[in-house]
Amino acid sequence: PDFIVDDSETGNGFTKTVNTGLKLAIHDQSPYRIILNQDCYLKADAIEKMVSFMDAHPRCAIAGIKQLSSQNPNHIIHGGTMECFPAGRHEGGLVSRGDCSVSKQVPWVNGACMIVRMEAILEIGLMDENMKMFGSDSDWSYTARARNWETWYIAEAECVHEQGVSQSRTPEMEKTFERDMVYFRSKWLDGELYKDLTLEIFPGIRT
Repeated sequence: PDFIVDDSETGNGFTKTVNTGLKLAIHDQSPYRIILNQDCYLKADAIEKMVSFMDAHPRCAIAGIKQLSSQNPNHIIHGGTMECFPAGRHEGGLVSRGDCSVSKQVPWVNGACMIVRMEAILEIGLMDENMKMFGSDSDWSYTARARNWETWYIAEAECVHEQGVSQSRTPEMEKTFERDMVYFRSKWLDGELYKDLTLEIFPGIRT
């Protein structure tokens, strides 16, 4: 079954809303769950391609897919990830140019649309609710990788993303962003584990 949790009614924020849905889904024996924001729309074959990818990569805990702009479907607004702090950087490009066309391991997975392996989630736990809206997808990915799971970008699967609430930086949203990033920094950036996991994906980067 599908589980719909409406954050517009609860005001709990992204992280707790995702966790609420996963708690509902955790006992239904499905090997995977797709987490999808309300402003993302999967292409017709996306689920099949996501499941096939996860079946072929048994150590993948969390994977994201190609996100296309709703205003210009040729524009790839998410085709993998780069740095996650102080604001997550996404790879992008153009469909017509063949950009972002190769699936690959990434340091973190964007939470707007991701497929998760329930076996891995039972091991690593749910998202850290100390981050209400921002950074919890990065944190979850780093936690999975610290437990020897993998995080991937799936190039073959696509969705259209309208880029909603997370892009509208109201003063209250800015405060939430700052609080979440302060917590993320205190949890990850001051230790060697973050550096080791970053260098694992980007060997030449300076941390």
